[in-house]
Amino acid sequence: MNRRIPLRALSALAALLCWPATHAAAPDGLSAADLEALQWRELGTAATSGRITRFAVHPDDVRIIYVATASGGLWKSTNAGTTWKPIFEHQTSVSMGDVAMAPTNPDIVWVGTGEQ
Repeated sequence: MNRRIPLRALSALAALLCWPATHAAAPDGLSAADLEALQWRELGTAATSGRITRFAVHPDDVRIIYVATASGGLWKSTNAGTTWKPIFEHQTSVSMGDVAMAPTNPDIVWVGTGEQ
């Protein structure tokens, strides 16, 4: 059986294969050209004082997260990071280098002050 592919079908296939990648739309409708105006930037605060040094996540309840910061103390979230409360704000050191939960009791939180 000899099948012939119509010339129009071959032309359409060739056009699709040669279509520039900048015009290819992603599943959400965005193309590379749409993103050209955006600039890369680091995540987090622009100032170096906002660095996060460590996370500790509760082993049985992932909504409970502790975050140690380089110059902002220790923070806790009980709703998976939606809101945060400072829990080490009245201590003499605000620089945190590490945070961990005791393996036998995650209600006990250890912090290492000072940067790494």
